[in-house]
Amino acid sequence: MHPIEIWKKRRRILPVIVRPLRNVERWLAYRYGIVLHSNEKELLSLREKHAGERCFIIGNGPSLRIADLDRLKGEITFASNKIYLAFNETSFKPTYYSVIDTYVLQNNRDEIRKVDAYKLFAHYFEGEFPYREVVYFRSIGGFVKGFGAEPVWGKDFFGGHTVVFSQMQLAWYMGIREIYLIGMDHTWHLPDQEPEEFDGFDYLLRSGGEVNHFHPDYRKPGEKWTYPKVKEQEESFRIAKSFIESHGGIVKNATRGGALEIFDRVDLDDIFESRFPD
Repeated sequence: MHPIEIWKKRRRILPVIVRPLRNVERWLAYRYGIVLHSNEKELLSLREKHAGERCFIIGNGPSLRIADLDRLKGEITFASNKIYLAFNETSFKPTYYSVIDTYVLQNNRDEIRKVDAYKLFAHYFEGEFPYREVVYFRSIGGFVKGFGAEPVWGKDFFGGHTVVFSQMQLAWYMGIREIYLIGMDHTWHLPDQEPEEFDGFDYLLRSGGEVNHFHPDYRKPGEKWTYPKVKEQEESFRIAKSFIESHGGIVKNATRGGALEIFDRVDLDDIFESRFPD
């Protein structure tokens, strides 16, 4: 291939070259503890970073209130996907921000790039954003066979069919042992159609304007999205609850309403009143 053609196609060629080298690096890290890449060094720096602290993991369900986001300033927070739609109404910014869904990334790349937060994305997005902008954690994807593995090597770090499951594991890795969920309604209104496509991993829907999130423009009509695997998500949450509580941690659902009853409920207002009594 002519050098000019190689240069023109560098964005496609480089990942093909780099990916095998990165796999060798990860194997050395996992097998011998030899850490070469800045990405893995950054992940290692997060281990036990927030030991003894609490965090809030924010779902994007319809119950999420801007006023509640305002109250989370100063807290350790994990947010995801299109939380940036709230930024015009609040000065709140999440501590950590994650995306694991391919279609969320494809449909909203420019907006995602602008999010002002520490970005932790699944490793299969490597090449989408420079390492200086995003830290990539290793994930096996949607399978659910365990909880709490380290995201550096990726062994047994499962995706759980929901970004919240990944964030719970990341929080645990950081030493957080008190986790509260908000905006996790776990309710779904589906378009009046059968899934029209299977991409090899998930069935896909095209939005018909149904509302499943806190913002009316969260998913525009015609936008492609993955069919929610509700039962698999619930199994993920049961595994998370069992692991966290059996290892001395706390995980509670502070969502205002919704249908997620796997975690014990707690009132969000009570959490803040207990920490900051009058």
